[in-house]
Amino acid sequence: NVLNVETSLISGTEKLCNRLKSLSKPPINVKRVMCAVMTLLHGKFIKDHAAAQMGFADINLLDYLERFDCTSLSQKFIQKFKKEFMIHTTAELKAVNVGCSYLYQWCEDQIYGSGSIIV
Repeated sequence: NVLNVETSLISGTEKLCNRLKSLSKPPINVKRVMCAVMTLLHGKFIKDHAAAQMGFADINLLDYLERFDCTSLSQKFIQKFKKEFMIHTTAELKAVNVGCSYLYQWCEDQIYGSGSIIV
C-alpha cells in the first residue's frame, strides 16, 4: 500500500531528524550535513551548527523538506553550495551516521535531481 509506505518513510525521516538534532557532540560530517540541509531550505549559507540544530527543532521541518523547490535558487548559489557541501558520498556518510546519509542524499536529489542511490 503506497499510503503505508509514505507514512513509514515520513515517520522514519522524522525519527532520523530527531536523533540528529539531539546529538550533543555530533561528528563534524553530521554537523556539515545539517548545515547543508538548512542552507538549502533557507536559501542562505548556514555554517553554524547551533543554528542548524534550531532548524531541525522546527516542527514543520518535514513539510519544508517535502515541499522544497530547488528552482528558486540561483545557479551561482547552487555552484557555491556544491563546492561547500557536496564533497562526500552517501556511502562515506552512512559509515558515520545513517540519518546523516539520508539527509545528504536529499541534498543530492535537490541539487542533481532524483535518482541517487544510498549504498
